[in-house]
Amino acid sequence: MKQSIVNKLKTFFSVLAIISLSFGAANAQTWNIGTPNAADVTATLSKDTLTISGNGAMQDFGQVGINTYAPWTRYSIKSVVIQSGVTNIGSSAFAFCSGITSVTIPNSVTSIGKSAFYGCFNLTGNLTIPNSVISIDDYAFDDCYGITGDLILPNSVTSIGYAAFIGCFGITSVTIPNSVMSIGNGAFIIGFSFKAINVDADNLNYSSDNGVLFNKNKTTLIQYPGGKSGTYVIPNTVTSIDNYAFAYCDSLTSVTIPNSVISIDDYAFYGCYVTGDLTIPNSVTSIGDYAFTYCNSLTSIIIPNSVTSIGNGALKTCYGLTTINVDVGNLNYSSDNGVLFNKNKTTLIQYPTGKSGDYVIPNTITSIGDSTFYRCSGLTSVSIPNSVTSIGNYAFSQCSGLTSVTIPNSVTSIGKSAFQGCTSITSVTIPNSVTSIGNSAFGGCLGLTSVTIPNSVTSIGDYAFYLCVSLTSVTIPNSVTSINNYAFGGCGGLTSIIIPNSVISIGNYAFEDCRGLTSIIIPNSITSIGDYAFELCQGLTSITCLNPDPSLITLGQYVFNVVNKNNCTLKVPAGSVTAYQNAAQWEDFYIVEESATALESIKNDILRIFPNPVKDELRIESDVPFDKLSFTIYNMAGKQTVSGQLLNDRSINVSSLPQGIYFVKIKIGNNVLTKKFVKE
Repeated sequence: MKQSIVNKLKTFFSVLAIISLSFGAANAQTWNIGTPNAADVTATLSKDTLTISGNGAMQDFGQVGINTYAPWTRYSIKSVVIQSGVTNIGSSAFAFCSGITSVTIPNSVTSIGKSAFYGCFNLTGNLTIPNSVISIDDYAFDDCYGITGDLILPNSVTSIGYAAFIGCFGITSVTIPNSVMSIGNGAFIIGFSFKAINVDADNLNYSSDNGVLFNKNKTTLIQYPGGKSGTYVIPNTVTSIDNYAFAYCDSLTSVTIPNSVISIDDYAFYGCYVTGDLTIPNSVTSIGDYAFTYCNSLTSIIIPNSVTSIGNGALKTCYGLTTINVDVGNLNYSSDNGVLFNKNKTTLIQYPTGKSGDYVIPNTITSIGDSTFYRCSGLTSVSIPNSVTSIGNYAFSQCSGLTSVTIPNSVTSIGKSAFQGCTSITSVTIPNSVTSIGNSAFGGCLGLTSVTIPNSVTSIGDYAFYLCVSLTSVTIPNSVTSINNYAFGGCGGLTSIIIPNSVISIGNYAFEDCRGLTSIIIPNSITSIGDYAFELCQGLTSITCLNPDPSLITLGQYVFNVVNKNNCTLKVPAGSVTAYQNAAQWEDFYIVEESATALESIKNDILRIFPNPVKDELRIESDVPFDKLSFTIYNMAGKQTVSGQLLNDRSINVSSLPQGIYFVKIKIGNNVLTKKFVKE
């Protein structure tokens, strides 16, 4: 599957940063780069000029972001001269050679490989492609935004690849000869200077009209130039608006879609500046994935009764969009108060990004779809009914204005990044119906101070609470078996945490940069601790490890990197000091034998009660499994007020108790543990 153009655009500068360090070549260097015989073609770098010579084909190099780049990438190159006899330019041959200002391509070259000049943004002036070239592959000149003027393709070219000239912002027009038989999606997403695409009238596969690219019989609109301004009326011969057809057309203010159009394909209007209201004609049956995403000036859209499918994120992140209306005759979709649902209102598909205030989700809804409320910064609170069983990926991600949310106990799954970046949320109670917390589910919730994780949860996903910098306490129940990578990384407000003895593994960077963490208890159930798990936990002064044999714990690299081991005491069970003193990474700490009394005190912490203060139900969590336990509640006068058995729901009804301070005693085996609570 081809990499999404939108995702690909995000990789450019991050990859460039990694390889941008360049070195001048003091002496000439030569590499054999031919294929199938390496010696057939050579590359010689002398000063700042790279010369490709020989007879035959160049080898392909690693694709952008993958594998190995060409060996000259790390050098400063200004000029590339390809001599006659070389028959192709290999994939990624000059990718990220950002210093190149000129290139000479001889008329022996028949193909320009994938990403051949990707990111050569200093390549300037008009681009001359010789009339020997037959194919220009995907991303061939991607982000060569120094190329300017009119691009006239020679009459030898038969195929132009996916996104071949994307981001070549200086190109003003393209002339396509009659030889071209295939053009990949997004080949000419060029930008604000790009005004026209002209196709030779004799081309049997493509045509142009007023600078817009179509297939030959004008039934598919392929590309509208990004710099073409004003309003546009799509011809009524068009039945399909192709992938990326109007993507990034930031000069287009309005478009009229005729009732001949049947399909609006993926990313068709992505990032387009169409303003105001948009009416989709009653002929349209399908709207593709991300078709109108980031159409920020769009305020309302009307979906007709003919539409049978709406793709993922089709109306996502349209910041000006406040209303989505669906024709009442539509058999597949419906709307209510400007919000998009499936027909019977069991799935909430899209809440308009520009809609603000509080929202009560209808109690017919069972599923909140992926990205439904994504970046709805004006949303301040949401009420989720107990009919909802699943919250999709990115459902409320980056709802920065959302201050409160209650997750009902009907919800069984919280998708990845579901509440990621909800910076105004201060507390979250996850119901005991949830079994897993998805990757990044609450990552970046900067205002989150407390979270209650129920004992139904078995795994805490990667980055689940990453960078929750205000989080001061968290209770991990004894149902959890794994704390995954970066789960609590960057939670600088955490001061202490008890890991229950159900946990087997702690992932890479799980508590990295928890600078406020002063103590940690590692139970004897732990068999592995990942790389850098407690890196930069500079506030740690006490680590208690309950396993008497450190060899049973597999440690990753630099588990306690940048922890001040001279100021941190490692407490271990009786008789195991020597074993820890001889164990890698543990040996660096000041190691002491923990007393039996102190260990018993630690064991008392296996029992937890919440909420506290409590109004109706007092819930009990324990790090040891139980089917039933006996309990007794006493008031401050020492009088017994309630007693009974704790069953599997692990709760005590205290609603009838008067307000005040109480003690609950719970018997676990031969031990009686006591906890204090406040009844509101």
